[in-house]
Amino acid sequence: MSDLRVLVTGAGRGIGRAIALRFAREGAKVAVMARTSPELDSVAAEIEAAGGQGLAAQMNVRDQGSVEAAVYRAVQFLDERIDVLVNNAGVFEIVPIEELSTATWVKTMEVNLYGPFYVVTECLDAIEESECPQMGGFRLSAILDHLRRLLVVTHAPGKRRGRGSRGIHQLIPQPPAILRWKGFRQARYFAAQFL
Repeated sequence: MSDLRVLVTGAGRGIGRAIALRFAREGAKVAVMARTSPELDSVAAEIEAAGGQGLAAQMNVRDQGSVEAAVYRAVQFLDERIDVLVNNAGVFEIVPIEELSTATWVKTMEVNLYGPFYVVTECLDAIEESECPQMGGFRLSAILDHLRRLLVVTHAPGKRRGRGSRGIHQLIPQPPAILRWKGFRQARYFAAQFL
């Protein structure tokens, strides 16, 4: 896997960090991205200490300009191609619907829905340079499916929540999916070890 070029968002900690380190241990060249610069620098240092090649590129997936700049740096580092893109950045706040603020809703949509779209669209040229991806298009149906999975409405049939209403109890944002494409089955294997 020493010839693989991997980009991981949300790689400063948790699942994203674990995925990035695993790919690096297997010999892949890895660009890690997140909002938190100190955490990213730590992950990049761990990659280098393990004998791999890593780049920390700070970005905010809510800001398309930030994504564009970070992806540009990553693509330069990854020799103008991306074999594996892991869209891991995400936010999750589990609150009863009556306590869900508009600001939280907007942030969740921007990070979990718009963010992956921004990243994918900025990476398309580099993905097309890869010999193995054969990536399918990012279609409206995929966006709608992601939105459907993003929020799960849970019901509490025996409970009443304000104003005597039954039904919606809370909205639960779901974890971000790893963007995988045909031709690289190992991504599924590595992701399964950390999800």
